[in-house]
This record gives sequence, C-alpha cells and structure tokens, in this order.
Amino acid sequence: MGKGTKIVKAEIPQYRLEGFRPVHREEQEVVDFGYNALDKQNAINGFELWSSIGVKSFVGPLKSAFYRVSITIRGSVDVQLGLESFTQKPGTVGFTTLNQLFSKKNISRDLFGYYVLFTADFLQELIPSGS
Repeated sequence: MGKGTKIVKAEIPQYRLEGFRPVHREEQEVVDFGYNALDKQNAINGFELWSSIGVKSFVGPLKSAFYRVSITIRGSVDVQLGLESFTQKPGTVGFTTLNQLFSKKNISRDLFGYYVLFTADFLQELIPSGS
C-alpha cells in the first residue's frame, strides 16, 4: 500500500438477545416449538429455546452479547467461531461465548437441530455466587 493509505475496518455488529430474532429467524416461519409457540407472559428473561426450522440461510459475521449452545441432529452447516471454521454435522454440539465472532452458511436442506440462547444475567440467577 502506498504512503498515506488508510485501511478501513468494517465494524462487526454486536447483538443483544432482545431483538436478535429477526437476525437469525425467517420472518414468516411457522413452527410450533420453543419460543415460536410461547406466550410472551411465559417467556424467561434472558433465555430462548429454538429448533433450526425457520433459521435464515446465512448469519453473520456478528458478535453476540449472549451465549449459544446448539446440537445438530440431522444435516450440516458451516460455522465460523472466532478464526476457526468447521462443519457441524449430526451429533455436533456447538458453544459460543460472549462477544465471540460467529457466522454460519451452507446450511443443508435437511438441517435439523436445537439451540439455546441465554445471557450472563440468566446464568447468574441460576448459579449462586460464592459468597
């Protein structure tokens, strides 16, 4: 690069759990499992449970202000966590932590699995402090 050339870095968006649904779920999905079938009054603050039915075909790269645990039952999906890339296949359990770079692509038509999203505040309510 020539002298005086600036490198402009793209900002990677960070998402909170509240408001994340439109980022990872199709708008017109029809699923009667998990948070799709849950009345708002029964929602647990800082916790969401989903199946892969209705996920968008591509997500990211992004960072999330929550944890993610997933298990693939059928099919496959290419996932990037930080600088590592791998393919989740049946029996794969994935986990992301706060602010970790995350993206997914190449979702097979037969992909099926479950995933849980939860915040640090949710964990703190479950796990007593060591006081």
